[in-house]
Parts: sequence; C-alpha cells; structure tokens
Amino acid sequence: MNNIHLRLDVRIPQDMYDFLQEEASIKKMSFEGLILNYIRERMEQQRRKATGGNG
Repeated sequence: MNNIHLRLDVRIPQDMYDFLQEEASIKKMSFEGLILNYIRERMEQQRRKATGGNG
C-alpha cells in the first residue's frame, strides 16, 4: 500500500476541541488517530454498502 503525506491545519470551536481531547484520552489515541479511525470506519461502511454487506 502506498502512503500519501497529508497535512491539515484546521480551526475548530472550543467545544469540538474539548470533545476530541476527551475522546483521545479515553481511546488513548492522538487527534490524528481519531480522525483517521473515523475516516477508516466510514470507508469500510461505504465498501460494505457497495458490496451488499451489512453496515
């Protein structure tokens, strides 16, 4: 698998930052890890839909 380097610079409201901080602490992940995990879950849902699987 090829990896692409992607850097994001985003501004988020304080309440979203607090949520991410709490989720990262609970799951013992970085903010980046949380975002990648979310994208991976969505990608897998779309693949299951496309192939007729549950999801």
